[in-house]
Amino acid sequence: WRDSVHPDDLERVIGLLQSHMQGKTSRYEAKYRLRSRDGSYRWVHDRGSVAERDDQGHACRVIGLVLDITESQQYAEQLLRHSRHDDLTGLHNRRAGYELFETYLAQSRERGAMLQVVMFDLDHFKRLNDLHGHQNGDRAIQHFAHILQGELRESDLFFRWGGEEFLLLLPETGRVDAVALVRRLLSCFSESRF
Repeated sequence: WRDSVHPDDLERVIGLLQSHMQGKTSRYEAKYRLRSRDGSYRWVHDRGSVAERDDQGHACRVIGLVLDITESQQYAEQLLRHSRHDDLTGLHNRRAGYELFETYLAQSRERGAMLQVVMFDLDHFKRLNDLHGHQNGDRAIQHFAHILQGELRESDLFFRWGGEEFLLLLPETGRVDAVALVRRLLSCFSESRF
């Protein structure tokens, strides 16, 4: 069994099991990935308890149940992803953006580090939608997000703020460097490149 538990889950699961076996908890319960016979990992909800102990307090009989919860776990992960990511672009959405912005702003204040904030808005987007349809408008948003993502540094945080608005956080970046980066990003969208 130990060899079948996903390596990333093993230490936590063994710790929970040992705590129960030593009598520190009233029962054992864990959700983790377990390798199946075909080699793939399935999510399981494992729970049980010591039913009988010997005179020294060692567990001699344990009862439990292991349930395959792979589908519900995948659904929960999908819901979490949808709550934090924009479906059209795959970027973090406004909700996740607010949370990350607050975190980085607090860190910036604590350390006295610079944080630049850049807002992008696609000009004449309503006109594009009206003339060419919403499907092409969606493609334009996806194209914009894709190009910008490819040009950003690893430390930059890019969000779809809503509609055709995007927010870019540049942690530990001074004003001069931020302006240079934005100029470079805008040059990616010059008419000569399309």
